[in-house]
Amino acid sequence: PQLLGRRFRDYGRNLFNSGGAGYVLSRGALSAYAKHKDDAVCMPSLKTPTEDVQIAKCLKNTVGIEPEDTRDSEGRERFHPFAPGHMLTIKPPAQGQPR
Repeated sequence: PQLLGRRFRDYGRNLFNSGGAGYVLSRGALSAYAKHKDDAVCMPSLKTPTEDVQIAKCLKNTVGIEPEDTRDSEGRERFHPFAPGHMLTIKPPAQGQPR
């Protein structure tokens, strides 16, 4: 099972894939989510606009699926959460710093 997209960390340092860039769940990950979405650990009654964070937490806490790094061999992102103009002005992290 795979969870693919542009990875970020939330304030609790949990990895999730940006909903703004879009994300992809393999059939296995989607089946796992469907099976566990009503489990208490997935907080099914939580009302939040951060479904991307919640799906990632649910998959990690129930079946151990975490977002995978989808960058190419040169470290370039394949999923882009920001508008093209913003991408021209964003400063990437220094070498050795977390992305």
